[in-house]
Amino acid sequence: MNNLIYRCIFLLSTITALFLSSCEQVVELDIPEHVPSLVVNCVFHPDSSLWASVSVSQGIEFAADDTKHLSGVNLGIYENDQLVGTFTETFLAVEDYNDFGIPITTEVPYYVSDFKSTLGKTYTLKADLAGYESVEAKTTVPLSPNITNIDLQSLQISNANAEYTNEFILDGTLRFDINDPVDQKNYYEIALYETRVDSIFSVKYGIDTIIGNDTLWDYSDYEVIFQDLRSFSNPIYFSLLNSSELEDIFNDGSSERVLTDITFDGQNHTLSLKIENEYIYVANNSPNIELVIKHLSPDYYNYYTSRELQNNNEDNFVSEPVFVYNNIENGYGIFAAYYSQVYPIDLE
Repeated sequence: MNNLIYRCIFLLSTITALFLSSCEQVVELDIPEHVPSLVVNCVFHPDSSLWASVSVSQGIEFAADDTKHLSGVNLGIYENDQLVGTFTETFLAVEDYNDFGIPITTEVPYYVSDFKSTLGKTYTLKADLAGYESVEAKTTVPLSPNITNIDLQSLQISNANAEYTNEFILDGTLRFDINDPVDQKNYYEIALYETRVDSIFSVKYGIDTIIGNDTLWDYSDYEVIFQDLRSFSNPIYFSLLNSSELEDIFNDGSSERVLTDITFDGQNHTLSLKIENEYIYVANNSPNIELVIKHLSPDYYNYYTSRELQNNNEDNFVSEPVFVYNNIENGYGIFAAYYSQVYPIDLE
């Protein structure tokens, strides 16, 4: 009886293997040859200088982090076909690690312009380099967001630890109104930050003894050395209480939100930010909280949201592919603008 069972199992396994092997088919993919193009990235704010990076696009055989930055690129900002701003090439030191985990520093070319843009104006960025097709892109600088009626009454701050006077817990709801411009599609980013200026110190330890080539440090003998004052900015996480009334919300439940005015176009709309048990560090017993509202250009919004969708689907092999938004004609990348308004929150 057992022999019969074993024979049946063997026969079934053989038939299954033959069936699966018969379904195998080798498909030759006809992948077109990649033509390298300029990749230009420049996201700017009217009150700051313009920074741009230029690299070259690469085929699928290259790793995503094998970015080749380009030097000697000619870039310009145009308004109504008139040159209004030029870029100067500079080099920034970028720290990374090689294949053996050893830290290395690489000089990467970037391009900076002192041109200051104007709210509501449309600008064109043009770039060219010998050996590549010239590229360009347009974007419009959005107007300042109109924020009113910031309500802090339900926000509470309390000591997190009785032994330390600079550690606090933030709780409550922050409300404000967005006065949305009528008859145009608007895009916003909302964020909360805890900011402070704090001291930076280094510690110098004494040497206990030297044995051969080995140094034994005496950690009981040390000196604290003041180095500098530095500004810190840490995100504060929140949720939107009326998120069901909105559409196109990204990153709900994190330290920033990106949304459209699709459900409150041209209206005075109230947003409520719920903060629960957020730990904050306060220097000199003075809590500094900032509400940051950005009015985004459509290019900024489309780039941001498509990039977030791609990042969220990175490890999901069954999801539909997401292509990051690109507005560079004849090339790749993003040229976009935003206007940022900072509202200090006084909790004292």
